[in-house]
Amino acid sequence: MTQEQNICSEPLWHNARFKLENVGRKEEAWLAKSLKLRKLQDIVNPETRRLRTREEWRQYIRGCELRAHWTDHQAAHVSREVRGHASLNFIRDTARRLVDIFAEIPDNVMYMVRQTPMNSRAEDGQVRILVREGTPDRIVRCEESSDGMSLRMLKKDAVGKLVDTELIATHSPRFILRDPAWWSRQDNDKRIIGQYVKTFPLPEGWEVSGTEARLSIDFP
Repeated sequence: MTQEQNICSEPLWHNARFKLENVGRKEEAWLAKSLKLRKLQDIVNPETRRLRTREEWRQYIRGCELRAHWTDHQAAHVSREVRGHASLNFIRDTARRLVDIFAEIPDNVMYMVRQTPMNSRAEDGQVRILVREGTPDRIVRCEESSDGMSLRMLKKDAVGKLVDTELIATHSPRFILRDPAWWSRQDNDKRIIGQYVKTFPLPEGWEVSGTEARLSIDFP
C-alpha cells in the first residue's frame, strides 16, 4: 500500500501533512473522544469522499447520541469548556464549527483522500465498477427488484458510450464495487474513464483564474 492509499487512516489532529491551527487542546480532545473524530476517514462522507457538509455533520452528531448522556445544560457546559462560550443550539453550532475547522485541510490532501479505495454501495440505477481479483473490471448498473439487487453488465461501444448487455449477476455483499470517474454523464452520452480511485487527473476539481472548470477529452 502506497503512502497515498493509506492516507485515510492517517491521524487527523497530529498529521505531518498539515496542522489545524484553530483548534485548542480541550476541543481536540473532546472531538476525538466524544465524536470519535481521530482519522482523516472520519471526517468525509463515505459515499462522496468529500468533507461532510453542515447538514451531514448534524446527522452525524445526532448519531453519536450525545443527548442520551447529557442534558442541554451539560452540553452548554462542554461548549464553554472547549470553545470558551455557551451554545444555544449545540448540534447546529457544533456542525458549523466542524465545517470551519476542516476547511483548513489542504486541497491536495483531500484530493488524495477522494482517490483512496472505498467500497461503494449498490444503489438502484447507479453505475459502478465491479472489481474481482484475477478478472478484468466490469462496468455494471445496479438494478433493484422484488428479488433483490442485481448487477447488469455494461459495455462500451465503438466511441466509448455505455450500452446495456443481457448479462445480469445477483449482487453479493462480498462483491467489491467502486465509483467510476465520468467524462460524460448525459443520458444520451454516458462515458467513464475507469475507477475513480485509479484516475489521474480527475476531470473535476480544477479552477481557471478562480473559476471552477472541468477537464474535457475528445473521443473519436
